[in-house]
Amino acid sequence: MPRMNATETYEAMHWTTLKKAVEEAGGTWTNKGDAIAFLLSASGDQGNSDQDSQIDVERAFIREGAPAIINGGRLETGDHDITQNPPRTQFSNPEQHDGALLEPGVIQPVADRPLDPEKMAMLKFFNEDVVIRIATTTDKNAEQIFELSVNGRSELFRRGEKKKVKRYFVDRLLRLKQTTYTQREVANDQGERQYVNVPHTTLRYDFSVEEDPNPMGKDWLKHTLAEAA
Repeated sequence: MPRMNATETYEAMHWTTLKKAVEEAGGTWTNKGDAIAFLLSASGDQGNSDQDSQIDVERAFIREGAPAIINGGRLETGDHDITQNPPRTQFSNPEQHDGALLEPGVIQPVADRPLDPEKMAMLKFFNEDVVIRIATTTDKNAEQIFELSVNGRSELFRRGEKKKVKRYFVDRLLRLKQTTYTQREVANDQGERQYVNVPHTTLRYDFSVEEDPNPMGKDWLKHTLAEAA
């Protein structure tokens, strides 16, 4: 398989990875095109296949482990936000909180939901055909082929493959979210040290929507994606 040059590798990066690279290089994020031009200029590489420069780019990409969203799609999940649950305090004295180690979680509501299932013929909507493409990834541990089942019907998905599926499979993909946590040490009002667990929620399988004939599809996708895990 031919090696991608620096420009192609930057093009394949998830925008959050690219934004971080720009900020680490002392730049300010505006858009993907400007970010790539800035990074090429900062590294002295104008898109040529210089091996040392390319290895540095690929190492940074692999270290980040971010999904490479396919460019050219009508809508990419990586370009839209997932509602993040608020941080939760880890109690240093659980005996004073009925034995709880963490403060109770709060589910964040999503306002202005675009669809009322009863009025919008939900069954017909979810049986419409949608063309999607599962994003490739540099994560060596990620599944390259996986199967999803919804109401007794199964579909096999391959990363990078363009595939026509029923919308209810897209809905399933949008709800397959995973959350990791980072800890931050803080002091409470009494001066006691506590750890705050900050959640970071992402999709298990990023993907792009290549074709969706329903004009309501885009709003539905964005609002479903925004729902907290």
